[in-house]
Amino acid sequence: MLPIFFIPLHFIPFYAVALYTYYHGIIDHSGINFKAHWWQPWQPDAIFHDNHHQYFHVNFGFNCSIWDKIHGTYRRKDRVYTEDIYYGKGKALNEVSENELMNDIKERKSENPLAYRNNNMEFELTEEDIKKSK
Repeated sequence: MLPIFFIPLHFIPFYAVALYTYYHGIIDHSGINFKAHWWQPWQPDAIFHDNHHQYFHVNFGFNCSIWDKIHGTYRRKDRVYTEDIYYGKGKALNEVSENELMNDIKERKSENPLAYRNNNMEFELTEEDIKKSK
């Protein structure tokens, strides 16, 4: 592939994409979700990028979660992610030890509720979720 500076490109689309990426980079690193879902339904919540920093083996897509969904690196509620599990796979809840589960619950509770859309902590594990997995 040729680098972008070898391909003629009008400056307006270039700056539009650059500003879009820069804007969402700032918003995603703020830790607060204040994006309207109706305006950009493809744009994930701020927690999407926070999870990438917290678990670092998931959610690699910066401004679009579709690539993580396609490649299996999208964070899932029914998985436990640790430093030694790669490629976004995670362990199923029924495969983890009691200690790993307690550490994961503690990690999930430390997540910023303001980073979720409508402050709905979608990855919070309930007793019912744990019972379903066993």
